[in-house]
Amino acid sequence: MHSVCLPQPIRLSRPWPLRWLDAASDALSRLRQRHQHAIDVAAAVELSEETLRDIGAPDELLREAAARREADYLRAAELRLGFGRGVTDRGAW
Repeated sequence: MHSVCLPQPIRLSRPWPLRWLDAASDALSRLRQRHQHAIDVAAAVELSEETLRDIGAPDELLREAAARREADYLRAAELRLGFGRGVTDRGAW
């Protein structure tokens, strides 16, 4: 039988700086994906509940859009009625 000798041993793992760079790159990629997802959700919430329902959005997104729409409506009503002003504008001493 012939025995084969390699000129250099085969490394079973990569050097730690390369592993560290891969881990950092993966972490940045996950961070970018989460950030993009947050941007997409914020944009989707701006759509009406009917549109979200038509495109098959999850119920959680529908509830969030409805809550945001109601908060906007209440804020506009407060401004119309004059409740949206600061304490000093209400005649405080």
